[in-house]
Amino acid sequence: MRFRRSRPVLLPQMNIISLVDVLFVLNLFFMLNAQYYSPRGLDVQLPAARSAAETLRSTLTLSLTRDGRIFLGAQAVEPGQLKQRLESVARQQP
Repeated sequence: MRFRRSRPVLLPQMNIISLVDVLFVLNLFFMLNAQYYSPRGLDVQLPAARSAAETLRSTLTLSLTRDGRIFLGAQAVEPGQLKQRLESVARQQP
């Protein structure tokens, strides 16, 4: 005796739409939480300064005009005296 199947055989299928929805929500959750993550660094002890006093240095301006005159600061200097004046300024400043 032969029996007939009245219903066709259905293959099991996975519902992909709900899977995509869950993955989207998880992705959104991790992206938003990644913005609030701040990595902790190492605690470093930096060396302290030995002196807090500032050292002030004065600037020295040497100018040469088109006509060949030399100025050290605002004072005119002869070319022969320039070396002596620069040495005296160097001795005055540490």
